Amino acid sequence: MSRVLFVGQKPETVDFSDPAIPPGFDAAKIQAGIDLAIKQMTERGWQADPCMVAPDETAPMLLARLADLGGQALEEALLLLQALQGRAGQAQDESQATLAPRLTRDDGKI
Repeated sequence: MSRVLFVGQKPETVDFSDPAIPPGFDAAKIQAGIDLAIKQMTERGWQADPCMVAPDETAPMLLARLADLGGQALEEALLLLQALQGRAGQAQDESQATLAPRLTRDDGKI
């Protein structure tokens, strides 16, 4: 199962008085969007690990949470590798292979 780290600001900490935020937008709507995204990821066979950050959260606090999630993911990856050890890989179907276009300097511009 693929894992996705879903990082964002805690909806209840958003300043909804900011004029840049659309009228009627609130924490409940943001949370509903997050819940829907996580549900869709799960339906696709991915495990979504939400990491919602508060504005007053310090770097060491966040680092500890991310380290825990990363440690879990690494442990799962190692167990998968161990389970697959000794199995033959599947050859690529060359008729389905494609080449990506060469990257240019413009591709790197933001």
